[in-house]
Amino acid sequence: SCGSYSILPGVFAVDADTGDVWLISEHLKLYCFKELGKTCKEHADLSIESHLESCNDVISLEYVLDLESAYFALRNGDIYKFSADTDELDNIGSVACGLECAAWSPDQEIMVLVSKEGKVIMLSKNCDPISESNLLTGEFGEASPVVLGWGKRETQFKGKAGKFADLKDTDSQEPAGVLSSDDRSVRICWRGDGQFFAVSFINPDKRLREIKIFTRECQLHATSESVPGLGQSLSWKPSANLITANRSSHKEEIVFFEKNGLRYGEFSLPSHVSNHVVKEVGWNSSSTILMVLLEPLLPDTSTLLQLWTCNNSHWYLKQEISFPSTNTPTLVRWNSILHNTIHIHR
Repeated sequence: SCGSYSILPGVFAVDADTGDVWLISEHLKLYCFKELGKTCKEHADLSIESHLESCNDVISLEYVLDLESAYFALRNGDIYKFSADTDELDNIGSVACGLECAAWSPDQEIMVLVSKEGKVIMLSKNCDPISESNLLTGEFGEASPVVLGWGKRETQFKGKAGKFADLKDTDSQEPAGVLSSDDRSVRICWRGDGQFFAVSFINPDKRLREIKIFTRECQLHATSESVPGLGQSLSWKPSANLITANRSSHKEEIVFFEKNGLRYGEFSLPSHVSNHVVKEVGWNSSSTILMVLLEPLLPDTSTLLQLWTCNNSHWYLKQEISFPSTNTPTLVRWNSILHNTIHIHR
């Protein structure tokens, strides 16, 4: 038995072969839970062996199956490897300026890091450098749309309907800015086949959140079009070119982007979530169910977990789970092997 433990929000990993769950507790212990949590083992005290001082310093944890090792990265830039067969913990690399986030490719061959200086760094699973790119560049990417030379928009002939449509567009535009509920963190998500990944971040020049899409070779492919009220959540539908995020204005919306950065539809969440904001979204591995986690804006209000499906371009809320304010989820994540199994840690 592991006794009493508290799970560190956002930092756990699942062994895709056995279903074992690896996690780092708030007391900085590395645990492995087996048999759906029936048994567990403490493997390392990270406060001693990695000089870790706070659970908030851990930005990622991944169990790499073919190496039988758990990798975790820290905000100070250090990357560690824990070998399950030998119980050895090694510092295998470091980024001097520190890290914002890290994410492994679906095939666990590549790790992508975003540094505090805005660099996208690609490493092999042995932490050998592969490539590097600049996240803060003003360039659109290789999928930049082609200008056909039709002249300026305001000088084009549109007819009466087009003229009033332009006025409507201008009147309805909202000021750009970062949501007050945004946690300002950088997020990475991979497409299911591992050929592209997306990074959501706050652009300091534009003062809004945007998404940049990169190829597996770490080349900038595209930049999302500007969307006022774009939120922090990010997930790539595994079997499609759709990147999923949230948008908050006078209502909560789930919005979609194609891999060329263009908007591709949205749907509104029901009115009873008006006092909530989307914290996370996540697709299951079969691309059939979209999870939406909403946290309350008011005290003593329940956290909501919604499960959505789509049929004939219409979205259906299939299930909603309410968690009281005294027992809110710290982390929700789909199982990569069991398509309809979701891990909820509180």
